Amino acid sequence: AAQRAAGSPWAVGDGSCACSNRSFHGPACSKGSCLPGSVEKANPFSVGPPWPVHVCVLCEAGRFSMSAGGTTCDGCPTGWYSEIGASACQSCPVGRTTASPGSGVGRSACRIDSNVITYILQALSCVGLILLAPALQLVGREDVRIDDIAVQGGGVVVKTFGQHRILKRRLRPVHVRLRSTGHPSADER
Repeated sequence: AAQRAAGSPWAVGDGSCACSNRSFHGPACSKGSCLPGSVEKANPFSVGPPWPVHVCVLCEAGRFSMSAGGTTCDGCPTGWYSEIGASACQSCPVGRTTASPGSGVGRSACRIDSNVITYILQALSCVGLILLAPALQLVGREDVRIDDIAVQGGGVVVKTFGQHRILKRRLRPVHVRLRSTGHPSADER
């Protein structure tokens, strides 16, 4: 380390310098490698010794470098995020994801996954149909008081008391069930 001689404006030393970047050491700070979460880049301000030729640059948020001495920061996959200087990506919480690879800039980048919303809506629709099924079976049913039943021209004629809507806008055949007629062959079994 350099020391100033008493009364002299000059520093005298053994030629060693302290490197400003803790990842490097040696003459011109050229030995060593960057730690995980950072990558080695050429120092744009270097004009040669004693300035370092290379510097470590932290990976941007949404990117990571797993090993020491890395030269590139990889983007986190979709559904994962990272903070600045990350050596690994973190998974978004269940039901959340990121927009695209490398877009996970911090945990706030994890948004509600639209696939989860679709799944929930489909599940709720199914539950709703299951709960409504008994009510749907009753739609179109109507109790009608019958006045008379007769066989005419190869068909059955049913006369009713009052008005009904059984035959209005019918797309399928009408099924009639009889009960409490007092005639054993007419009542539903």
